[in-house]
Amino acid sequence: VYDAPSGSVAAAPFRCKSPVLGSEGPGLPVQDRQRKRRRVPNADEPAIERQFIPLFVAFECKASCHVIKHVLQERPGDVDLKDERGRTALHWAVSHGHSSIVDLILTKENKIFTAEAACLRDCTGKLPLHLAIASRPDVRIIKELLAANAPSAVEPCRSGDQFHDKSPIQMAAYYDCDLSTVFELLRVDPSFVNFL
Repeated sequence: VYDAPSGSVAAAPFRCKSPVLGSEGPGLPVQDRQRKRRRVPNADEPAIERQFIPLFVAFECKASCHVIKHVLQERPGDVDLKDERGRTALHWAVSHGHSSIVDLILTKENKIFTAEAACLRDCTGKLPLHLAIASRPDVRIIKELLAANAPSAVEPCRSGDQFHDKSPIQMAAYYDCDLSTVFELLRVDPSFVNFL
């Protein structure tokens, strides 16, 4: 029996590979690993093909202000697109934006924040205000959303989850939003304090 030296090519298929390189163990061919990880879709699930929209991906990855500006320069048409869930750039920005990009979101030249987008519900029945509350954003975003669509402060969420038919103030209490956000919501309709 011939034992191949540990550094030789002959020993390579039997050596343990690094988990960084994606190998799960010695001697497993790449095709078997991919086949094992492939998920079989359920027949009851609707087939949703996820679109790749660079601006939305930048928000989802919480990219820096410079990266988002670059994407906006390279692909200005992305602000007019909707994804498979009916979400616009504003939906993505308020749900994944961080405090350092608030000015970028609210700058009128970028066309991310528009009065029309502030009134649009996505396919799950959520307004941008509902998504913003869930991500606990800077209060400036809440103020602008309420200025663009004041009735959204009292419009219930229409999603099929635990927030169905809940008001924004109830969502804010659930997500433990800061007092400035709660104050802005109560300024529109103080009677909602009874729901807390």
